[in-house]
Amino acid sequence: MALHDSLKRDTVADLEINPPVIFDPTDPVRDAVAAMCDHGVGCVLVCDAGKLAGIITERDVLTRILSVQLDLSTPVRQVMSADPDRVRPQDPVGEVVRRMHEGGFRHIPVVDADGVVVGVASVRRLMEYLVDHFPNSIYTLPPSPQLESAAREGA
Repeated sequence: MALHDSLKRDTVADLEINPPVIFDPTDPVRDAVAAMCDHGVGCVLVCDAGKLAGIITERDVLTRILSVQLDLSTPVRQVMSADPDRVRPQDPVGEVVRRMHEGGFRHIPVVDADGVVVGVASVRRLMEYLVDHFPNSIYTLPPSPQLESAAREGA
């Protein structure tokens, strides 16, 4: 099946999205940063009363925390990106790609019909999805495509 068709047919639920790492708005930044390291994730979500309130990404850690030497006891609500874009499990993968591209996102929260966070779609997972559609093209690329020789070697 063509990638174009798969992007329309396959849904966010088919991506095997990452489970969310969730914090309360009053939790300290220190705990959110530590959780990103401990869980090996590029973002944490901030939920208030069970609903998505914000997101803190690796980029936020660099630009809003480290670059200004922010006190790590600061509540996450002061550094999060509030009311982030989100997708639903039944949304097509193509919609996730479009939103991430247009917004410049590397992570986008996934919420169910009730607005409860169920996961995070990441660029890494989207790349794995694309590789699954083009395994021969990806796995047979020369080590340095720009250095590929025009002359054929061997028999």
